[in-house]
Amino acid sequence: MISWILAAVALALLIVLGRTRAALRRLGESSSAAEHAKRASEATLALAFRASPDSIIVTSLPDGRLIDFNDGFTRWSGYRREEALGRTTRELEIWGIAEDRDRILGMLSAEGRVVELETSLRLKSGELRPVSISAEFIADGEQKLVSVLRDVSEHKRAQESLRVSEEKFSKAFRASPDAILISSIPDGKIADFNEGFTRLTGWSREEVIGRTALDIGVWVEPEARERLMEELRREGRVRERPNDFRMKSGEVRSLLVWIEVIEIAGEPHILTVAHDVTERRRAEAEREAFVRELEAKNAELERFTYTVSHDLKSPLVTIRGFLGLLQQDAERGNAELMRNDMARIEAATETMGRLLEELLELSRVGRVLNPAEEIPLGELAREAVDLVAGQIAERRGRVEIEPDLPRVVGDRTRLLEVYQNLIDNAIKFTGDHPEPRVEVGVRRDGAERVFYVSDNGIGIDPRYHDKVFGLFERLDQSIAGTGVGLALVKRIVEVHGGRVWVESEGQGRGSTFCFTLADAGTLIATDP
Repeated sequence: MISWILAAVALALLIVLGRTRAALRRLGESSSAAEHAKRASEATLALAFRASPDSIIVTSLPDGRLIDFNDGFTRWSGYRREEALGRTTRELEIWGIAEDRDRILGMLSAEGRVVELETSLRLKSGELRPVSISAEFIADGEQKLVSVLRDVSEHKRAQESLRVSEEKFSKAFRASPDAILISSIPDGKIADFNEGFTRLTGWSREEVIGRTALDIGVWVEPEARERLMEELRREGRVRERPNDFRMKSGEVRSLLVWIEVIEIAGEPHILTVAHDVTERRRAEAEREAFVRELEAKNAELERFTYTVSHDLKSPLVTIRGFLGLLQQDAERGNAELMRNDMARIEAATETMGRLLEELLELSRVGRVLNPAEEIPLGELAREAVDLVAGQIAERRGRVEIEPDLPRVVGDRTRLLEVYQNLIDNAIKFTGDHPEPRVEVGVRRDGAERVFYVSDNGIGIDPRYHDKVFGLFERLDQSIAGTGVGLALVKRIVEVHGGRVWVESEGQGRGSTFCFTLADAGTLIATDP
C-alpha cells in the first residue's frame, strides 16, 4: 500500500512539475518565490522517484524512448541505466504483447490516463511478468509519458491458488456424502448446504435457506448448540463432537460434528460438517448388549458347572451310601431296613432325574419352539392350577384367576410352563400363612400390559429381586426345589419378546411376579 502511495505521489509530482514548468515559461515569471517552489517540487519529486519500490519510467513520445527510470525498475527488470537509457521499448523488446502498447496509447489519447491496466512485460532475462500499468502524459517542452509498473506475479499466483482452492472446496462440498452446512455469523442463518445434507435430513433448499437450524428444529437439545458455539469461541474449532439431531421426518439420528469459521466474500461464516454414525452406534449398542448377554451366559454356565458337580453329586453320594447300607442289611436279613434303604435310594434317583429333566427343558427354550397360536390366558391359567392342584390342596391355598384375561399369540406349551412355575412357586413360599392366597391377573402400566401372579407369602428382600431369576438360585434351602423354575420362566418370557421381574416390599409382605409379552401390537383381543 505504501509503495502504491509513493508511486502515485511520484506520478502526480511529475505531472505537476511538468505543468508548472510550462506555466512558468508561458507567464515568464522569474520571481524568487516561484523558483523556490520549483526547486522544492523537484526535490520532493526526486525523493519519491528514487524511493518508490515500484518501477517508474519516463518515455518520450511517440517513439517510446526511455528518458529516465528509477532503481525500482532496475531491480525489477535487470537493466542497468547504461543498457536502457536512450533505447526504445521496442528495441528492448519489453512488450510481451505488442498490441498492448498501441492499446495503451489509444486509451491515453482518448482519456488522458491509464489506471491499473494489466499486461505482460519482458525482463532482461527474457522472463515474462504480469504487471499493472498506470500512466499519464506530462508536458515538459516535449510530450512525455510517465508510467508506474507494478509486478502482480505474486498477486496472480495468490489469485490462482485461491481459485484452485475454491474449486477444490466446491467439488468437495458438492460431492461429499456427509452433510455440509454454511451459515452466517452472527445470526446463524443458513446460506448454503450440499446434497449430503438433503439426503440425510430430507429438507429442500426452499425449506432451509435463510432460516436457522433452530427455526427448522434440527436441534434435539438447543442447549447442545450453545455448548458447541462456546467451544468454537474458546478453541476456534470443534472436532468430532457427537450430538443427536432431528430429521425432517421427526427421526432422531446420531451425528459426529466438525465446525470451522471460514471467510466468504470477506464475511465470516460457520462451516459445519456432520457425519451420520447412527448405524455404527446401533451396532456398538448391539455388540455391547451381546457382550453383556455372553457374560451372563458364561456366569450361568459357571453356575451350571457348579450344580452338576454339587447338586447332581449329592444324590449320587446318597445312592452310593445307601447301597452300602442295603448290602449290610441284606446280609443281616433285616427286611425293614432294606425297604428303608431302597426308599432313600429311590428318592435320590427321583431328585436327580427331576433336576436333569428341568435342565434339559431349560436348554430347549429358544431352540425348540412350538408353532405360535392364539391362546386364551384365562384358560391357560386354569390349566396350570390343575397341574399343581396337589400342592395347593396340601397347603390349603386358594388361587383366584381374574376373569376375562386377554388372548395372546405365542407358544402355548411354554406359556403354560410360565404359569405353572409361577403358581407353584407362589404356593411353596406362602410360609406359615393360615390362608395362603394366590392371584392371577393383568394390569395396565401406561401403554404396557403387565401379567402377574401375586401371593401373600413370605416376600423377598429387595436386595434379591434380580438374583431370584438366576439359574439354580434358591434363597431358602429348606424349601424343596432345584432353582431352575424361575430361570425357565425368564427364558420363556424373553423368547416371547417380553421381560420379567418381581415386586415385593420385603419379608412377610408377599410377592408379585410380573411379566410382559412382546409389544402391545402382538396382543390380539381387547383389554380385560
